[in-house]
Amino acid sequence: MIIANGVIKADGTSAKLKEQYGSGYKLVVNKHSSCRTDDIKTELRNFLPKLKVETDISGGDVVFRTNQQPNDQFVQALRHLESMKRNNRIKNYGVQNSTMDDVFLKITRDTEVKGDSESTSLDTNTIEKQCRRVFEHQRFLAGPRYYLSQFHGLLVKTTLVRYRRWALTLIILLLPILYNLLSNLISQSQSDTGVFKMNFNSLNPQTILYHTDASIDKYFLASINGAKLEQGSANISEMNENIWQKRMNRPYTYTDIYLGFNIPPPSGNTYKIEALSSNLISGHEVMSLASNTFYKHALADPSASIQTTLVYKNTGNFTGQPSVGQLLDLLSMVSCFLKILPTSLLLDLFVFYILFFYTTVFLISERKDSFLSLLNISGLHPASYWLFTYLFDIIISVIWFCYLLAIYCIFDVSFNGLPKTKSPLESLFEFLSSWDLRVQFYPLSILIALPTLPFAYLLTKLFKSDILGGITICFILIIVHFISIILPVVTLLIKSTSVQKFLYWLFNIIFPTINSQAIITYILARKSQFCKLIAAGAMGGDSESSLFGKPIGDDTIGWNVVILVLHIVIFLLLLIVIDSGLLQFSFSCFYKPNFNENTLDDDVLTERRRVLGLQTHTFEDEENVDHLTVNNLVKYYPMRKVLAVDHLTFGARRGEAFGLLGYNGA
Repeated sequence: MIIANGVIKADGTSAKLKEQYGSGYKLVVNKHSSCRTDDIKTELRNFLPKLKVETDISGGDVVFRTNQQPNDQFVQALRHLESMKRNNRIKNYGVQNSTMDDVFLKITRDTEVKGDSESTSLDTNTIEKQCRRVFEHQRFLAGPRYYLSQFHGLLVKTTLVRYRRWALTLIILLLPILYNLLSNLISQSQSDTGVFKMNFNSLNPQTILYHTDASIDKYFLASINGAKLEQGSANISEMNENIWQKRMNRPYTYTDIYLGFNIPPPSGNTYKIEALSSNLISGHEVMSLASNTFYKHALADPSASIQTTLVYKNTGNFTGQPSVGQLLDLLSMVSCFLKILPTSLLLDLFVFYILFFYTTVFLISERKDSFLSLLNISGLHPASYWLFTYLFDIIISVIWFCYLLAIYCIFDVSFNGLPKTKSPLESLFEFLSSWDLRVQFYPLSILIALPTLPFAYLLTKLFKSDILGGITICFILIIVHFISIILPVVTLLIKSTSVQKFLYWLFNIIFPTINSQAIITYILARKSQFCKLIAAGAMGGDSESSLFGKPIGDDTIGWNVVILVLHIVIFLLLLIVIDSGLLQFSFSCFYKPNFNENTLDDDVLTERRRVLGLQTHTFEDEENVDHLTVNNLVKYYPMRKVLAVDHLTFGARRGEAFGLLGYNGA
């Protein structure tokens, strides 16, 4: 299919032209003198019915021409020629693929006009009629069907290109799975219940100060193994002071652990144990020794033993060390005040940015291979190309966020079970639950894709390597996101409200991701119970009025939506204008002309003066009119300081074959 200006020539491929207008393939057969041409032709026509003899040299080669394209019958004909060669009926054979020149030579075959002086000329009117006849039976499309057929061709092209790079697509699909797997494993390792088998002498050496009742003394001593013993006071406070003093004598070591035990006489059948520990790492030794002592006493057997197991669970309270996820969840509450995307979505956002790597890789590859230029030559307008690309990538974006949401839900349910409904009181102490936050964020991420896709398309103009360019674009978007986090914090240090607003709108206008994230943060904050509580408190009290110092309101959201729409329209228009040639970048300011036409060759100088002279004259006849004119063309490379083309000037008339040779004959 050829996408041409104004028409779709569905049957106008070169193969179809060769088949329909006398070209195709040539079979060159070097026959023996005893073999007749008619016999060869008759046998080959069993496979190629349209076979014709083009040239027959007696005792030499015979050239057959067929318009039939390669298929099973064509292969069978070649196999028959191979068998004739083995039977010594022919010496050799070959296949020659005709070129498009043969098509146009046949079209002009009947246009030669011989003059009286035995000269031959071509009738241009006859050539034009023959050329028009080539496309007489083609299907012409116009209007909506024409553009739909172009979109269909682009859809087939895009699908085939993505399919051929299936390995890249597979890697992209595996990255979210890997991310969710690792994040859940890390989260589970920080919150899972743990089991620890307690042993009081696991941290040796240890010194035990003790005072026990005589009835339990032997059982206590039998429970001790490998520790140094010191008799202590029966007063637990005095024993504490003694241990404290020993600990202060050696303040820079954690290996010398002091334990204190006081077991007073029992009150009936009730025993009491008082214990002290200087261990700053763990205090489980007391439980291990006490359980063993009373177990031996209960059985009245000093050799008896019991293993004490400590079961612990990370409760996530403020006395423990908070995890990275808990810190990010805590910082997400800032999104109630500042238009910053919740920090707990930081890694999820970076995974979403993989989309822009995937889309830009193919665009850079097509531009590097001059594919877009080829489409423009075939009649496809840049507006159609970029509109289709944008709509196609929007569909890919929807599929992408649905895929990310499905992967998150599968892994979250697998590791944590179905989400539990939290009470209103619990919801007040977090921005949003992890489940609710992501379930609402992923569909809203399309607001990031809408303006960022054309912005990424513009960035592809800066790169020549597809993979490196795609990675760099993702890296740029990540840096912009960090800027969006730092910017509100910096503006809080600025007292001037006008400066704050200026910086806010400046970065929202320049970077589409910052503006889109402000809209998403506003929507998420409206669903947060914590943000609603903060907003209600701010309305009831006297809050400082500034752009970032009060809870998020709807004072700027309307303009954010307008900017989002403008980003889409302006970036797409820039792409169309640049690829249409309406906006071109020139380095002429770096070039200082030093041209002297007297250094030119005589014929070049003559042609230059002829073309420049025609600008001041007008001719009514078309014979003296140049249909192609190049006037003072200059090509200069400023980085290498190379002048490749120096004021090139020439003209070509209609029907004239014009040749321009360079220094190397090119």
